[in-house]
Amino acid sequence: MSEYTDLQEGTTAAQEQSQDVRKALNDAYAFVEGSKAVQSFSAFTVEEAHDRFIEQVEGKGTAIRPNMLSKIDTVVSKVTAVVESIKAAPPEAFAPNNPGSNVNT
Repeated sequence: MSEYTDLQEGTTAAQEQSQDVRKALNDAYAFVEGSKAVQSFSAFTVEEAHDRFIEQVEGKGTAIRPNMLSKIDTVVSKVTAVVESIKAAPPEAFAPNNPGSNVNT
């Protein structure tokens, strides 16, 4: 065998050893992290989920992330304003009824 072939074979063995070490470390890390995830999920209770939901609905909101009640109030006020503007529009603002169509806009 030539010097190049010996060097190539040595490198391959070193690479395989390096890969084996990396695989073993990866397996160990995955096991530890998987165990943490299972413990974390097991610790999450229905009561905690319920409390988080109540916080989303009634809790303190911000201008960027309002709570659900604030979002509902915003939608209701916008829809109410649109309905009032439609009620205030004169009848001439609407197209006459067309029997061949399903809508009257």
